Amino acid sequence: MTFNTKDLRDGHLPLVERIDIALRRVTNGEGQMRVPVEATDPDIVLHNCRDRITELEGLLSEHEGITRSAVAQTMAGTALAVELAKALAEIERLRPAAALGNAYLASINEDADDNDVADLQDALEVAADRARGARS
Repeated sequence: MTFNTKDLRDGHLPLVERIDIALRRVTNGEGQMRVPVEATDPDIVLHNCRDRITELEGLLSEHEGITRSAVAQTMAGTALAVELAKALAEIERLRPAAALGNAYLASINEDADDNDVADLQDALEVAADRARGARS
């Protein structure tokens, strides 16, 4: 339970100043609980300190969770970047072979005549017929 210290005498004082006053009271043997309650009473100050500490610990815990999540996302992004770099290196490694393959295909297309195309079509039809016969 948090006390609304603004309604109490000395309630306008900042928490740190109230702590200093409360510590003086405790040091001078005035640490008893009093009526009417004052914002600088040690039990009230300590209660408010405890509440504030609990609140700050919650914020810290939340911040640490966000930080852990950000670190995990950064690590995942780094791993993805490493895999991407590997893939790009592999593409670069294969680029000469692909260029050679493209040049070969281009030379085949240049040398091909209608008879070669017809022979290829005949061979494909024979293979398709054999495949159909094997399935039946």
